[in-house]
Amino acid sequence: MEGALGRSLKEKVAAQLKGAADAPARAGGMVQDALTATGLRGSAAAGAVREACAGALTGLYLAEADLPACAVGILRAVNDWAGSAGLDAMEALMAAVDGLARASRNLAPTDVDAVRARIDAAFDGAGQAFSDACHKAD
Repeated sequence: MEGALGRSLKEKVAAQLKGAADAPARAGGMVQDALTATGLRGSAAAGAVREACAGALTGLYLAEADLPACAVGILRAVNDWAGSAGLDAMEALMAAVDGLARASRNLAPTDVDAVRARIDAAFDGAGQAFSDACHKAD
């Protein structure tokens, strides 16, 4: 179920990043800004991370952006943000991967595989976590 944070990010990302060459970096920044605005800290922020990442990836899909590159941009942004929010980096990464997987449910299998491969290339082992989360999200 999509909450207000995910819905807001989906709409904002879809509207602002259509055709943007810098969509991966901008999407990551938008996720960071939204997470910071929640004021959540520590493990309490994990749910917001999940929702924000799902909303952002859905918006990127609607914007016809490069989903694999944007997924990695989002993960990097969440990783950078986690420390300032007192959230363990691994917990943040797993929540982000789970959110991306939830948003990937309606993507073509080739798109999901491309996202997985790019995630794995950027974050060793995270591609398998993404695949596992995709199977759980089905």
